[in-house]
Amino acid sequence: MNEGIACVGNITKDTLFYVDTLPAVDDVSTVREKRICFGGRGLIVAAILSTLCSPTSLFTSIPGGENNDLKSFLKNYNLNDLSIFIDERSNNYNEVLVTIGKTEENCTSLFIPGDSSSDPSSEQLSQLSNYRLLYFTSHDLKSSIRYLETSLKMSCKKIVNISSYMIKSKSYLELIKKQADVLIGNEIEFDNLQRVLGCESISSIYKYFNRLKKLFMTRGKKGVHCRLKNCHRIEFPALRVDIQTPVGVGDSQYH
Repeated sequence: MNEGIACVGNITKDTLFYVDTLPAVDDVSTVREKRICFGGRGLIVAAILSTLCSPTSLFTSIPGGENNDLKSFLKNYNLNDLSIFIDERSNNYNEVLVTIGKTEENCTSLFIPGDSSSDPSSEQLSQLSNYRLLYFTSHDLKSSIRYLETSLKMSCKKIVNISSYMIKSKSYLELIKKQADVLIGNEIEFDNLQRVLGCESISSIYKYFNRLKKLFMTRGKKGVHCRLKNCHRIEFPALRVDIQTPVGVGDSQYH
C-alpha cells in the first residue's frame, strides 16, 4: 500500500515588512519590523502536514548551491528532500516582498521571479505513484498541469488548493474537475470558481466535478466553512486570531 503525502508546491525567499496599517495609494507606512525567511504555500503546507499527519514529501524545484538553511528547515519538520529537484543552472529563488498590517485581513505582495526551472523532472513525475495522497498547492500553472496530467490514472486521494489565477486555464480546470476529491480556498477563490463554472451557488459546484466530496472555505476571523457533497455543513471557528494572512506569509514562525 502506498504511504505518505506528496505535496506539490513552491518554495520562496520572503521578506516580511510589518506595519501598523497598510498604505493607501500615494501614502507611506513606517516599517516596524523586517524579517527574511523561507516562504511559499507548498513549503508551509508540507511542514504542517508532516507535523500533524504523516510523512510528507515536497515536490518542487530550488536553485543550486549549498542550501544549508533550507536543509535544516526540512530536517526539523521531517520533510523528505529526495522529491526536490535542484536546478544547478540557477542561483536565485523566487522572492516575495510582503507588507503585513496589524489588523487587516489581507496583505500586499510583490513577486520577484527567480531563475530556476519550474518544470518537474522525469524522476519527480515517476515518484507520484508512491503516495496515498496528493496535495496540489502550487502557484505555478505549467508545472501543476504536468503533475496533474501524470496523476490522471492514479486512484489515490487528491486535494487541490484552488487559485483564482490558475482556474482561468481551461486545461488546468478540466484536470482538477476530473481528479479533485477535496477543494480548499478562500471566499474570493470560491466566488471566482463559481463564476468560471457558471454555477449559481457553492453547493452546485459538485455537479461539475467527477470525484469531489468536500469543500473547505477559509473565512478569516469567521474560521473555516466545510461543505460536504450531501449538503451537510460544518463550521470550524477561529479560536484565536491576531491577524489573518494567506498561508505562506508569516513563514518566519517556521524558520
